[in-house]
Amino acid sequence: MAESRSLITPLSGTNYPTWKVQCKMSLMKDGVWQIVTGKERIVGEGQDGYSKYVTHRDKALATIVLSVDPLLLYLVCDPTDPAVVWETILTQFQRKTWANKMALR
Repeated sequence: MAESRSLITPLSGTNYPTWKVQCKMSLMKDGVWQIVTGKERIVGEGQDGYSKYVTHRDKALATIVLSVDPLLLYLVCDPTDPAVVWETILTQFQRKTWANKMALR
């Protein structure tokens, strides 16, 4: 099996917009973006559905956390949920000021 290599530039704080796009695309490529958005749930009642969900959750979490500069890992503390980690990073770095929104137009 070929080993995949991350092409995501680690989040340093100043590169959030670029990191966000790269990380999202990597998660989509791996088929786990729906875990982060909360759209993928445990399918079925058996062990197989649960195992698949946990595998996807862990893969999404690892992709996000491993693409963050070690100096910023304090932001995610003890990560267990990729959706929570994504939202924490978004809250920390996403600019939501009126001036920034106008600059994006």
